[in-house]
Amino acid sequence: MKQTVLVLSASQYQITDEKTGEITTDGCIVRYCLSEDLAPTEDQVRPVKGHVPAKANIKYDDWDSFKVVPALYEVTLTSKIDSQGKVSLAPTSFTPISKISVTRIASSNKSAMQTTA
Repeated sequence: MKQTVLVLSASQYQITDEKTGEITTDGCIVRYCLSEDLAPTEDQVRPVKGHVPAKANIKYDDWDSFKVVPALYEVTLTSKIDSQGKVSLAPTSFTPISKISVTRIASSNKSAMQTTA
């Protein structure tokens, strides 16, 4: 399944064993909104306003696919079933679509969002 998302941040990490100096774990953490629309929203079931970012842990080398952030990306999602039979969606790849910027218009209290291809 593919979906357009707004990637807010991407960060690489490496955890090193203090005794051996070897890298024991590495990856890339991506925070993204499962929407390309940042219009105000309110959850009708839970007391949540706005867009709660999702968090994904992907391969360390996938960091290179994030040339510009924040930006719109197409994400490929695959379903995973855990040991209790619970289904979740996990991102496997992010492909850039367009960069974005949100700026306040100097002469008013309004903000403007631009996307560029």
